[in-house]
Amino acid sequence: MKKVFISLLMVMCTHLVYSQSTFNVKGVIEDTLGNPLIYSTVLLLDTDSTMVDFTRSELDGSFRFKGVSSGEYLVKTTFVGFIPLHSKVNSRGGKDVDLGILKMSELAAELMEIVIKAAKAQIKMRGDTIEYDVSTFKVPDGSTVEDLIRKLPGMEVDQDGAMRSDGKDVTEVTVDGKSFFGNNPKAATQNLPSESISKVQVFDRKTEEEEITGSTAQSQEKTMNLELKEDFKTGGFGRVVAGVGTEDRKEIKGNFNRFNEKIQFSLVGVGNNTGRNGLSWDDYQDFLGSQSFNFDSNLEYGFGGGGNRFFFFSGGSNSLESSIQSVFFQGRQNSGFPENYNGGANFNYDHNKLKISSVYYYNQAGLVSTTETDRDRFFPNFVQNEEGSNQKDDISRGHRGEFTIESELDSLHSIKFEFNAAAIDQEKIYNGENDLFRNSIYQSRGVVNNVNLQSGYLGNSALIFRKKFKKKGRRIGMNISYLFTHLNDDRDQKSLTTFFDENGVEESRLDLNQFNANVGDKKVFKANAIFVEPLSKKFFFQTFANHSQRRETGEREVLDRKENSDIVNEFLTRTSINNIDMNRVGASMRYSHNGVNITTGLAYQQFELSGSYSSINESLFSGEIDRGFDNVIPHLAVNYTPGRNMYLSMGYTRTANEPQIQDLQPVIDNANPLFITEGNPDLTPQIGNDINAYMSRSFPASGIRISLNGRFTLFDNYIGRSESIDDQGITSYKPINIEDGNQGNIWFSVNLPIIQNKFTTRWNLSTNVSDLPAQVNGVMNNTKVVTLNPRLTISYTPTKDFLLSLNGFYRNSNTSYDINSSQDQTVINKGFELEFNTKLVGGIYLASRLNYNKFTNDRFGQDLSVPILNASIYRQFLKGNKGELRLAIYDAFDENVSLQQGTYGNGISQSLTNALGRYVMLSFTYNIKGLQSGVNKRRGFH
Repeated sequence: MKKVFISLLMVMCTHLVYSQSTFNVKGVIEDTLGNPLIYSTVLLLDTDSTMVDFTRSELDGSFRFKGVSSGEYLVKTTFVGFIPLHSKVNSRGGKDVDLGILKMSELAAELMEIVIKAAKAQIKMRGDTIEYDVSTFKVPDGSTVEDLIRKLPGMEVDQDGAMRSDGKDVTEVTVDGKSFFGNNPKAATQNLPSESISKVQVFDRKTEEEEITGSTAQSQEKTMNLELKEDFKTGGFGRVVAGVGTEDRKEIKGNFNRFNEKIQFSLVGVGNNTGRNGLSWDDYQDFLGSQSFNFDSNLEYGFGGGGNRFFFFSGGSNSLESSIQSVFFQGRQNSGFPENYNGGANFNYDHNKLKISSVYYYNQAGLVSTTETDRDRFFPNFVQNEEGSNQKDDISRGHRGEFTIESELDSLHSIKFEFNAAAIDQEKIYNGENDLFRNSIYQSRGVVNNVNLQSGYLGNSALIFRKKFKKKGRRIGMNISYLFTHLNDDRDQKSLTTFFDENGVEESRLDLNQFNANVGDKKVFKANAIFVEPLSKKFFFQTFANHSQRRETGEREVLDRKENSDIVNEFLTRTSINNIDMNRVGASMRYSHNGVNITTGLAYQQFELSGSYSSINESLFSGEIDRGFDNVIPHLAVNYTPGRNMYLSMGYTRTANEPQIQDLQPVIDNANPLFITEGNPDLTPQIGNDINAYMSRSFPASGIRISLNGRFTLFDNYIGRSESIDDQGITSYKPINIEDGNQGNIWFSVNLPIIQNKFTTRWNLSTNVSDLPAQVNGVMNNTKVVTLNPRLTISYTPTKDFLLSLNGFYRNSNTSYDINSSQDQTVINKGFELEFNTKLVGGIYLASRLNYNKFTNDRFGQDLSVPILNASIYRQFLKGNKGELRLAIYDAFDENVSLQQGTYGNGISQSLTNALGRYVMLSFTYNIKGLQSGVNKRRGFH
């Protein structure tokens, strides 16, 4: 691991040395009277007129390009109403070039219109914002915003619609500066038509802390704003789709949008039994966004938190946050037989420094599935194999809402209030059979029949205050938040486990028939503050404080069901009260000058964990928890920008994560007779050393982009587990501290267009490494996993009516076990996605996509190929091509299955789940605003 990190540093240092052979270009733009032309567009062009960089002139008319590679260039300056000016630049020895004062001449009136059109720049710089003029980029008629973004220099879009700008993730998309369904990127780009957009603006996304501190360090995330055309602000637009198919498949879906300068209103909805939610959303992040469903909002300032963690109610019941996520987030489109009904509304108001944003979303989802599982767990002297089959019948309903109001009180003060809420109701029926083998000898058979009913609600509110002082750079920020949850979790558990001797003769039986009623409540209060004081133009002092109080109560009643009555199980019935207090204070010094930002700081963190637990009969067990943990946390971050489109960063933070409080309770839980858990009151916090490094070099005009990102965590004290198994195959788990362990990943990407806007390629290579220890039957075991995943994407679009795209991948995962090296193994998943769309005769279009996956695992003798072909033909009609009739076939080869395989701890598992197979569907689409014909990538299967 250390060698990998050193290699990464060497690559970065080599790049820094290389960057020293560059030069700078500067100049001043004026009119013929000597007046500076403010905000002129300045393009740096290669000798073949390919744009290398771009900027704008400052208030005095000056401009500068930094870090330009040695060679010959042209500098083109444009300004509305003036004749464009070209200047040659040549530097072979790395000597800086000063073009001096560049005089631009005003246009004659009769030439004004012609020259304005000729001088229209595709890209402009407005402060830290890159602005694309959509009218200068050609996309097929009827394209979505996503299709447009694929054409923009410096932008890249993955197969699933995830976007990057200059190698950084676009994690938020707004429409006319207003949130759109919780700022979810794909909800806007995959549903709004490209014809509705006039400009696309991309800029660095700042965290709440950066908004307050005014930090100049570059963000690793981007925000995109879509500016609507005026005629789309005066009426509604959207579409409605209805379809019916073989195998009793049906779907209906639609969206409607109405925007103006003050108000935005959108509706979306879908109902189907196809597993496709129908609005180009392939997973929960497509609709909700990667951060929009984070109820426990991370408003902590400073460093050392180690990220958010969910805490669970004692007694084995899930937290409400996890239960809500299972309702909204669980994938249902790739396995089983689903039935979905969901929809939502988005409303925004923005006027006179007052912003109001609200979202409501309802989801109802059902899934019936059958899964075959095969798991191997490795111990020092034997291997345990589990073969199982289970059937699930789940249905869930959920409501969630978001409300935000923000006001600028004056030029120095602003306030923001947020409130999120959710409620769930779900039923899960599980029937399963499992056979256990020990060194291939039949050991036991378990039959399980469970019914789980869950209901609950959650609310989270936050109040954020920001203040600027008259002294430039002096700022303060404060926030408070309050989270409350309530969960009812009722479980009807029935199981029969039969144990066998070495000859396969029945030895004994264990019959379990129980009812579990779990009730849990949680309340969390947080308060945070930060203050920034500028010491000079280059140095800034920053101090912060974080405080949180977490209060949890849990009640669990377990009834053993007999023939004529229910008897309270005094050993498993329990109550618990958990209190977790955290205080963290810290300070840092930041240096910022000429693209160099260095921050160093130190924080002190304190945890106080207290609580009590007992059975209904305190004589069986009861106790209290009263533990405190103190940690000192150093922090270092270095960011360097040698040129406009180059970025380097390195960072180190020591993190401390407290044990989960139920892990500290020495309570034995044998609700599952084959898997028994026990707490450990001697646990201490998990201490990690997080190291990260990042490098990016981009050429926005050509779309060439190189990125390298690495992140590693080296544990001084890792919270692992101790696992033991007895002669009957009963496994016991207990959390323990282990002085070792590490994990990390490296990601490398090169985006290389061959023919601009026609033929592009992207190469990705990622690797993940983990070496995490665990204790198995008293023996320490390190499971080492190394995963290598290269990927190549090629896209060819010579005309608007033709698209050919290929995405190939290869994933190789090698796992080794200290305790049983004979079980070392390699899991391989390789394949490709081929998409072909074209226009046929008579206005008919063809859209097709072939997904091919091959799974190989020598340990299980697995060699499975899964080809999935979807294809459709469609034709548009009605006035303005508002109507579309489509005939589609899904899974033409009838090969669809869901295969999951991977390694964990001292074992490996794979599961195979049935999935919806081949069906044909006829659908009709009506476009409210009108639709023109054309081939585009995302409209193949909507």
